[in-house]
Amino acid sequence: MRALPAWLVVMGALYLGGCSAPMRDDPARYDFGPDLAPGQDAPASTQSLAIVVSAPPWLDSTAMLYRLAYDNPERVQAYARSEWLAPPPMLLGQAIRERMFRLDVGAPKPAPSDGAANGAIDSQASAPILQIDLDDFTQIFDSAQQSHVLLRARARLLDGRKQGASLQQVFVISSPAPTPDALGAVHASRDAALQLSDALARWIQGAQASAPGGAQDTNSHANPQANR
Repeated sequence: MRALPAWLVVMGALYLGGCSAPMRDDPARYDFGPDLAPGQDAPASTQSLAIVVSAPPWLDSTAMLYRLAYDNPERVQAYARSEWLAPPPMLLGQAIRERMFRLDVGAPKPAPSDGAANGAIDSQASAPILQIDLDDFTQIFDSAQQSHVLLRARARLLDGRKQGASLQQVFVISSPAPTPDALGAVHASRDAALQLSDALARWIQGAQASAPGGAQDTNSHANPQANR
């Protein structure tokens, strides 16, 4: 029996090995951890708060984005080997719902879907509505060894019983990354999401305390800074 050429044996081994081994080209996928993972709905309660998170198209994807503030800061780049498990609007929406429930700020009920396509909300619903427009959620490298995650969002609290009645506020949060890489961005992003959730909870509780009958028909704007 004639022996097979050596190159053919090597190619066959590589092919079989590739079938059994995991794909090396698959990027690492991250979320905010099992306690804030997408798909975990908060338990029901007598009081509800509908939460809708939207974002522009460039933020409404699984790409993990960063900027080099010290070198062409206008350029937005994405990690090639790391990405989010779900788009940031979905991750943030779940984190906020979970945090609101734990802080007893109503019992958030999940919106049909989070993302840029979910910007329309029913202002005639009986439950209050928290509309969050995500404007920025990127890792900023101040130097090659130091970075932070910048989260900028505009929030509106609408009274479902009063069409058009709302309160508005801008939130800007900067969370330092423990390491200058994608994993550092994940930790900083989770921290920024929790900070935003806590700030939203305090804002909503303050609005409820000052206006027991519901959100007032005002348009106040603020720009709190956290960890900057």
